[in-house]
Amino acid sequence: MVSVIIVAAGIGQRFREKKQFVKIELKPLIAYTVDRFNKNKNIDEIIVVIGERDKTVMQQIIEKYDFNKVRKIISGGKRRIDSVYQGIKACSKDTSVCLVHDGVRPNVSERIINEIVKKAQRNAVICGIKPRDTVKMVEGSKMHTLNRKSLILSQTPQGFPFKLFSAAIKRAIEQDKDFTDDAAIWEWFYNGEIDIVEGDRMNIKITYKEDMELEKCLLKLV
Repeated sequence: MVSVIIVAAGIGQRFREKKQFVKIELKPLIAYTVDRFNKNKNIDEIIVVIGERDKTVMQQIIEKYDFNKVRKIISGGKRRIDSVYQGIKACSKDTSVCLVHDGVRPNVSERIINEIVKKAQRNAVICGIKPRDTVKMVEGSKMHTLNRKSLILSQTPQGFPFKLFSAAIKRAIEQDKDFTDDAAIWEWFYNGEIDIVEGDRMNIKITYKEDMELEKCLLKLV
């Protein structure tokens, strides 16, 4: 069984409101995201991780758009890792592969989902794109130019063999670790290789107000 954990428990500090519920063409942003996975034939169940106060609103969205693969709506934690861990614990006992995806990344393609699911049967896998711009590392008054050929910009979904990832995130929680993305938990615990699937520049994460204007244009293309 393939389970997807959609993390949407953020409070939108940078966006200045809960962006997952902002509407585009009268449809909440989170609904576009869930729809991508609900329609995919390789996905068996969806777990939505949301703020405690937003569970009723999320339930109404699921019912309105008939997202029949959503099995549970659960409350998130203070940090992303806490929310993902709650999602892991809510997955079906039959889950063999789990994907973790940002609730405000609504344009993920069917190709990316399918490739992540396939590779995650055996190993951790992320999708990512190569940076177009020159990347600088700044340390105080010093600046270093990084080699773009060895860099990628990480996206979601990220996929994992379920039991192995469950063990890794459980240990991370027990040791009060925190990470910027889910694959970093795997890197820390297993110190092993991670497979990479080519991402998509349209697979953007809505972070700032101006991203919404871009998203309105992208939704006409994807």
